[in-house]
Amino acid sequence: MRALLIEISTSNQKVRTASSRTTVGLKLADLPSTDVLITESTYGADAHPARKTQEAALLSAIASVVEAGGNVLLPAFALGRAQEILLALRTSAIFQKLDIPIYVDGLVRAVTDTFRDNLELLPLSVQKMVNNSATEPFIDEQTKPFVKAIARQQERPLAMAQPSVIIASSGMLNGGASVYYAKTLLERNNAAIFISGYCDEESPGRLLQNLKTGDVVELDGQKVTVRAQIKRFNLSAHADKLGLTQVIAKVNPKHLILVHGSLDALHELARTGDLRDKHYVHIPEVGEKIEYGVVPEHLRGNQQARIEAPQEFDVEVVSETEGAWIRIPESIVESDPRWQILAGNGLLRAKWDGVALRLFAATERSLMMEQALLSASASGIDCCAKCQFFEQNTSCCRCLDSPLEGRIVDPSGYCLEYVNLS
Repeated sequence: MRALLIEISTSNQKVRTASSRTTVGLKLADLPSTDVLITESTYGADAHPARKTQEAALLSAIASVVEAGGNVLLPAFALGRAQEILLALRTSAIFQKLDIPIYVDGLVRAVTDTFRDNLELLPLSVQKMVNNSATEPFIDEQTKPFVKAIARQQERPLAMAQPSVIIASSGMLNGGASVYYAKTLLERNNAAIFISGYCDEESPGRLLQNLKTGDVVELDGQKVTVRAQIKRFNLSAHADKLGLTQVIAKVNPKHLILVHGSLDALHELARTGDLRDKHYVHIPEVGEKIEYGVVPEHLRGNQQARIEAPQEFDVEVVSETEGAWIRIPESIVESDPRWQILAGNGLLRAKWDGVALRLFAATERSLMMEQALLSASASGIDCCAKCQFFEQNTSCCRCLDSPLEGRIVDPSGYCLEYVNLS
C-alpha cells in the first residue's frame, strides 16, 4: 500500500503551487499517485486573494503608519513568514527610500541566520539578489532599508522609541517577543499591529482581530486598552480550497483523510466537487482508526459504487423499426446499486449534453420538485430557490449556519440565513 502525507503550499495555479519569496511552489506533475492521502485542510472552505495584491497592500499600510511617525508590529511565524516579509521590505522601492529601521526579535533572529547560512536552498531570485548587489538578503545594518537584530531584552524599548517596523515571533501572539511589543504599541494611537496569516481561534492574535478602539484585552497578565490600528493580511502558506483539490486530483487516492482544520473547513472541503464520488473521504476524530480498504460507515451504497465500480462501460444500441434500445451490460444491472436507483420505476429522462446523451432518473418526487422549483423561481418572492445556498441538482440546503443544512428543502421555503443568489 502506498501512502502520502503532505502539507500543501498556497496554490492558485494549475501547473505548480504558488511560490513565495522563500520557497518554490510544488510542481503538481511530480506528485505520485497513491492509495492514501492525508492532507491538512486549514483553508478548505476558502479561496485566497491574490498573494501579490495582499503583499502590496501590506507594504502600503506599513509605509502609511511609519511615515506618520508610528510603529508597526508584525507578529510573524519565525520559520518562513518572517523571512518572506523581510525580503518584501528589503526589495521594496518605498522602503529603500525611507529612513525607517526594521527590527527582528525573538526566534526570528536564529531562524533568519539559518536561512542565510543555507542560501543555496533558497529560490534563484534571492541568490541572484545577494550575488548581484553584494548585500545581505535579510539582516543588514549597512544598506537601506536597515535591518537590525535585537540581541538583548534591554534593547527592545529602543525599537519603539522612534518610527520603526518590528518583526517578532510568535505569529499568533501566544508568547515570545511579539507579546512584549504588543502590550506597549496597542495603547498608541499612531501604532499598528498587522497580522499576516492564520491565527488559531483560541489565540490572542485571533482575539485582537475582533477588537475595536477602546476595548480592553489582557496580554500576558496585563490589561491593555486598544488604541492602535489592527488589520489582517492574507499571506498564508496553507493552500486554499482550489489548491487542495488540485493536489487531491493529481494524487487520486482511494482513501482521502482530511485533518488540521475547523469542522466547517473539513466538511466544506469534503463536499467540494466530486470528492465523495471518487474517494473514501475520512474526517477522523482523535483516536479513530482507519483501515485501508474498509469502507467508512457513513458512506451510502451508491457512493461506494461510484468509487469502486467502473465509471464508464460499453453499451449496445439496438435499432428497430419503431426506434432503438440501449442494452446495458448484465453485470451493471445486477450488481451496481446506481442502476437500481436510476431505473427504480422504469422512467428515465434524457438530455443532450453537447454531443453526449445523459440519462437520469425521473421519479415522481423529482418531477414534483422540478415543478416546485420553476414555480418558486417565477414567483418574484425571496425563497430557497433564489438562495445562493440552495443546490438545485439535489434540492438540498448547503448553508452551514442553517438548521436545514444537508437536508432536502422546499424551493418555495425561506429561512433566516437566506442570501440572494444575485
